[in-house]
Amino acid sequence: MFLLVSTLLDDSHQLLCSAKGLPDTLSARRVRKVYLRAALVLSWLAIEESVRSVAGGYKGRGLTLMMPTKLSQAVIFLLALNELSGSLADPEFPLSSDEYDAMDRNRIGSINEAQLDSYLKQATEEFDMGAFLRMRKLRNDLLHLNSEASEPTIETVDEGYRFARAIIEVLEGKPIVHRWLKGGGELPAL
Repeated sequence: MFLLVSTLLDDSHQLLCSAKGLPDTLSARRVRKVYLRAALVLSWLAIEESVRSVAGGYKGRGLTLMMPTKLSQAVIFLLALNELSGSLADPEFPLSSDEYDAMDRNRIGSINEAQLDSYLKQATEEFDMGAFLRMRKLRNDLLHLNSEASEPTIETVDEGYRFARAIIEVLEGKPIVHRWLKGGGELPAL
């Protein structure tokens, strides 16, 4: 089994755990805000990085369909492609095999919009757009300096982190392992 290490998601979780462990003192509150903001932005960037990586993998494998430009649509598009074409993480042959590469390029290159349509409908229904929109609003409030927005809390950043992790694991077809957890393991409860 292949495992995925995402440096951005790793750092996001480390900052989230650090924020959780800070005492409730005046000086620590400012540090907690910085940690939570950074963790939220890094989780979002990890999703964007994964989308680019998976899309690049499909393009390198011969996909000719046009990729949506909006992130939510790109995620749904890639989820549908993964379902249609099979996971990148579990090929029938080793990726270095010339026969597999040729077969895979033909298979991926021949996918058309009509084939993808029913998979897109299913992926759209299964995608948690509400969670995506909540996370995007938090991210936008931070990056576009919305002074009326509330500060992210440990709970909202944890929800955003877990949402990002779930999307990335599904997109990449691999479980994520944090470098700082010996042997991978499960995430500690926050």
